[in-house]
Formats: sequence, C-alpha cells, structure tokens
Amino acid sequence: MRTRENAAAAATPTDLEPRTVLAGFQDQIGAPPSTAKAIVMQLVLDCGGDWVRDAIQDAAICELEA
Repeated sequence: MRTRENAAAAATPTDLEPRTVLAGFQDQIGAPPSTAKAIVMQLVLDCGGDWVRDAIQDAAICELEA
C-alpha cells in the first residue's frame, strides 16, 4: 500500500480525475455528502487519484469485514 507522502511524489497527469474518483466513492460506499466531496477532491489534487481510489477501496473492504 502506498503512503500519502509517496503518492504525492508519484502523482502524474495520468491519475484519475476527481469526478472519476467520486464516482468510485459512490459505487463503493454510497453517495458522498458535500463535505466528503470537497475532501476527496482536495485529496486527489494533493495525493493523486490513484492513491485516493485505493484508499476508498480499502475503506469499502474494511466496512464489509466489520
């Protein structure tokens, strides 16, 4: 699993766009409230879409195991 610091350094223009990541959030977890949308969009800019997508997938898996 990538760390946030490594993800920021590895962010590239090919990373997923915020809307695509938000669509993944909705598919994995459900419709995000407006606060979560803003946080996800900022994380995509700071850390890269791949890192945020991976974190959303990890969160969904943890929720299923709980």
